[in-house]
Amino acid sequence: MVAHQSRVKCIGWRPSTGSRGASVTRTRSKQLEVDSVIGDAVTGITSHQPPPPPRQSQCTLPVSPTRLNDKGPPPTPQTAPGDLTQEFFNICGACTVIKPLHPAWGAVFRKVVDRLSVAFVNDPSDVNLFHIMCLPKKGLAPCLHQARTGRDKASNILDRYPYTGLNAVPTSKSTNFKSSLHAAEGYVEQGRLGAASNVLGSKAGVLDVTKDVVDTLRTKHPDGEPQPFGNLSGYLPGTMPPEDACLEAMKKMNAGTAPGPSGWTYSLTKEAFKVESFRHFMNLLTRLVVQGVAPGRQMLCASRLIPLGKPDGGVRPIAVGEIFYRLLMKAIMRTYFKPSCLLPFQLGVGSSGGVEPVILAAQRQVDQPNPKFNFVTSLDFSNAFNTVNRPSIARATHKHLNPIFKAVKWAYNQPSSLLMHDGQSPVCIPSSQGVRQGDPMGPLLFSLSIRYTLQLLQKQLAGRATLLAYLDDIVIFSAVDVMDEVDDFFRGTKCGLVLNRNKCEVKKWEDVRSHGTMMLGSMVGPRSARIDFLRAKTHQTLEKLDSLEGIRSQYQLLLLHRCIQTELRHLQRTLRTDDMMEEWETIDQA
Repeated sequence: MVAHQSRVKCIGWRPSTGSRGASVTRTRSKQLEVDSVIGDAVTGITSHQPPPPPRQSQCTLPVSPTRLNDKGPPPTPQTAPGDLTQEFFNICGACTVIKPLHPAWGAVFRKVVDRLSVAFVNDPSDVNLFHIMCLPKKGLAPCLHQARTGRDKASNILDRYPYTGLNAVPTSKSTNFKSSLHAAEGYVEQGRLGAASNVLGSKAGVLDVTKDVVDTLRTKHPDGEPQPFGNLSGYLPGTMPPEDACLEAMKKMNAGTAPGPSGWTYSLTKEAFKVESFRHFMNLLTRLVVQGVAPGRQMLCASRLIPLGKPDGGVRPIAVGEIFYRLLMKAIMRTYFKPSCLLPFQLGVGSSGGVEPVILAAQRQVDQPNPKFNFVTSLDFSNAFNTVNRPSIARATHKHLNPIFKAVKWAYNQPSSLLMHDGQSPVCIPSSQGVRQGDPMGPLLFSLSIRYTLQLLQKQLAGRATLLAYLDDIVIFSAVDVMDEVDDFFRGTKCGLVLNRNKCEVKKWEDVRSHGTMMLGSMVGPRSARIDFLRAKTHQTLEKLDSLEGIRSQYQLLLLHRCIQTELRHLQRTLRTDDMMEEWETIDQA
């Protein structure tokens, strides 16, 4: 009796009682019918080739046939957090479940989520968090593969997760799409309409994880100072995020968002939020992060790194964070953010209109007969988000937004991992400098870190220039050319930003009035320049419309309605077109 109670405490296993704990039962014909329906939900799985066993690790849970017949699972082994983290990294290249679950599997999935969530709420430990985060790749995907191969009772095996006796399913090369049309259709079927739209007409592709690619990515993520937050310690806020904060963040999340290393997708997370205990789990995890004591930091802060090729042959890193981390950080931001923590001319976080104020202010300078300023300077920084100093982030957060300091210190005081998979083993690049790409808190932390620097620059240029900053895009309206002075200023700062003089631009307003200039994705200048710019953008949209040929008609309608028709919305808000309304007729008649 004592041993049985200890098992309940370790992993939250609850003996079956009544209809709630009963196993999912059905006839053999019904089982095969369900298995055939949901078998294709696993990406990258071939039905004729069983997956090879993955490499053994110290926290692999041993399962024998006799244990599967026991009344309850064996006790969870006492595994060190470091071993759990390595095991978590090892599954970054395994298959996950992209498509929405069949209702029969959804019921079993929710039952497992309920049990695991109760276990974490009762004992918020690394191992209980590990079991939750690994559920898609170590539990759900292998069981769906089991069903696809014709073996019965796969759903019953899932009910016993994490003691399924199955291995994670490695990603097959067959998951590579044969063409952009095939890729677009695949993304639409997965519910990722944004990804499908990006594929159409895109010349950038995902690069193979080679040594050269890895070395290039390492240079883009320089080493930072150890323990950048030092001895600074914030205070606990007087209030915690509301219980429904993560659920509200989930409702506003893009349904096409890609999964992080764990494989938790939007559809799986949405299914899990139907379970009350899972909502309690997310609420508790958020509160633990606010206090800076949440377990599993290395797992939650890890990101999946995707190397995209640039037209010039370079590599563009795209990082996709864990969906749990993104949700709880959005909840924390929504609870504690105050616009007063940033300077009035810092836009991009909590400011309405996005880049509109900057572009409209520039267009007003063009339209005025006697403008106040003679020069416009656009600053460009090299790898800004990855090079800003974390000590600057620590000091600024502690001073201007202390309620989130403990959460930020929990997330950024230690290096986090950017994960790729070369087909054989995981490749880990540490992130110890700057803010992580894909972090909902990233734009806010970056803006806070450069707040003091911009304040000093504005003070130095007072009376001669006006600054407008949209994150790392800084525009200076000035009476005289101040580029050399600004360059000298940033050479003496310690925030980590380095000006890229080759991409910085200084233009006279009279030249902008004559020829125009591109600014923040729009065009500022005379009517002729704005017409040429809009026609070029319209042509790109028409090319994407033409690329829809060959895709199923219902997919075309989804892409047209949800993605393509919104691509010019930015210009409708920022580009002055009142004197050239006829140019919109081209896209209206397409």
